[in-house]
Amino acid sequence: MTKAISAFLCFFFYMALALGLATLWANAGHLNAGDNDPLVQPSPVVYGVSQLVCLVLTAVLLWAFRIVRRRPLQSGVRLGGKTWAMSLVSFLLIALGISIFITPFGLTDDGQMALFNAMKGNVLCLFLLTVAGPLFEELVFREGIVRNLIASKVHPLLAVLVSALLFGIVHGNLAQAVPAIILGLVLGVAYLLTGDIRLSGIMHICNNTLAILMLTFPETEAAIAALPTAGQFAVGGVMCLAGGAMMFSVCRPVLRRG
Repeated sequence: MTKAISAFLCFFFYMALALGLATLWANAGHLNAGDNDPLVQPSPVVYGVSQLVCLVLTAVLLWAFRIVRRRPLQSGVRLGGKTWAMSLVSFLLIALGISIFITPFGLTDDGQMALFNAMKGNVLCLFLLTVAGPLFEELVFREGIVRNLIASKVHPLLAVLVSALLFGIVHGNLAQAVPAIILGLVLGVAYLLTGDIRLSGIMHICNNTLAILMLTFPETEAAIAALPTAGQFAVGGVMCLAGGAMMFSVCRPVLRRG
């Protein structure tokens, strides 16, 4: 249990450290000159690069203190190509379905999508958003929290639920938190299926890449927004149900064991 809590606290340490480093970086000139001017807000790119640096440092801490395993990509469980394909397709269906289904509710993201849109033009920030960030979150929430909760005799499905709820909470806004909780449940079950972050990590990378692609091609989001409310509920609901059914068929043995 202590390691699971430590993993969660490490995530907050990472966010605080990244913000602090970005702020120092953006105000380095003022500080060196001894100016008493108000602090300048770091640009999205500076904040993104700071996140990437602090992400690596925090991952090293997780490994050094054995909060996560040294080899979180190896469990000895082999998956066939069909399982990989069905899992990824089902996850993307659920992710896109949720995005469409919640559109009519007009949930606020507190400017996060605008921040990501400003960051995606930088190569390092793009790597953070699509690859490094998702893998780090899987390292914390699935490898660090789910695995350690199970090791503390917590029921596997309860461990997945706790991890998903915490995953939603750290997103800090309803537009991201609601999908994050639902997708966190799927990612957690995928983790139980493999015993490592291979599958959940690839799923997470695909989800974030899809989100960035939608930012790159705003006409896609505009087309979704143009659908009537009933259509958004119907399309989103059907996609979620189809993806959920596919994922259930893949993970049924795990759910039965749980």
